[in-house]
Amino acid sequence: VNELGDLVELTLVLEIMGRHSNIILVDQNGKIIDAIKRIDAEMSSVRQVLPGMTYQMPPPQPDKLDLLSGSVSQVVERVAAGGREISKALLSAVQGMSPLTCREAENYAVRAENVLAGEMNEQQKNRLEEWLSMLKLRLREFSGVPTILLEPSKKPRDFSFLPVHQFRGALVSRE
Repeated sequence: VNELGDLVELTLVLEIMGRHSNIILVDQNGKIIDAIKRIDAEMSSVRQVLPGMTYQMPPPQPDKLDLLSGSVSQVVERVAAGGREISKALLSAVQGMSPLTCREAENYAVRAENVLAGEMNEQQKNRLEEWLSMLKLRLREFSGVPTILLEPSKKPRDFSFLPVHQFRGALVSRE
């Protein structure tokens, strides 16, 4: 209910983008009510986030593939063309993937072997494609599994929307 007593629908937008993360409250007309981090024209010439302005999605990352609308095999081809770590090749090839998620994909594809992206064999490429297809399906179906990673002392270290297996006991994974 707003200050006039009218029933209104508000949307809480969570933008999780590393140091550019933000939480923004938007009204039913798409206008920003407020944000944790206000961004004016001096801070960004691309996108302002200020009360009263119309909310706009963050701009797409240049030269990165969209996993949801693109082909998984195209992502694997781009990753396999690189000569660096698979997780870093994924991070630079796909929009919106976190380093943790990229490392989890690499872990599944090469099973903890020390293999560079350009050195993957066909089985490893197939496993990467399989994992990315699973990720794409989970994203489309909103079927993530909230997971927290804890140090042996029970101190939280990280979190994910997928089960995490890459730490092999060094961190405890709780869903």
